[in-house]
Amino acid sequence: MSDFYVRYKTYTKQQIFEILLKKEDYQVDAVKAAELILAENKWDTDLKDLFDKENEIYQEEISEKAEYYRKAVEFQKDRNYFNIRTSNVPKFEAKLVKHNIDFFRENKNVGVQLDSYPTETYYFKEKDVATVDKICIDLKLVTQPYADAKPFFRFEIKVILIVVVILASLVLFINS
Repeated sequence: MSDFYVRYKTYTKQQIFEILLKKEDYQVDAVKAAELILAENKWDTDLKDLFDKENEIYQEEISEKAEYYRKAVEFQKDRNYFNIRTSNVPKFEAKLVKHNIDFFRENKNVGVQLDSYPTETYYFKEKDVATVDKICIDLKLVTQPYADAKPFFRFEIKVILIVVVILASLVLFINS
């Protein structure tokens, strides 16, 4: 009897399943002990059901991602897009849904990118461009890209001012 078998004998069914579902994370003897406990308790079908359920979830995630990228390619090839400020997204999307306009909104990572450029990019099919333009006019949306020609300009100014202050301080200190 291995040390793993003695230890794992007190484990719950879920803990044993966790070991067997992630075999690559455990030593060979540990996996063998878990398999032995699985067989002794006749949990084989339960493990198979759990594995099938996890595999189904995994396949659904793959399908969702494939659909997302298919839609991204489909909409981005027409190159009909613009940016909308994040605060206008709910009312804009509500109007699009009301008019049955299919669109693609590019996923934007939350964080620095969203903080610096608070817009969402929307893509449309050629047939819907006129209707989308009318919606934007009705909602009085500014759809220009939120572009800052020099996003770090303020930082550069601060650095230059600090360097000038330090140099001026040094000159005054040396002259006195």
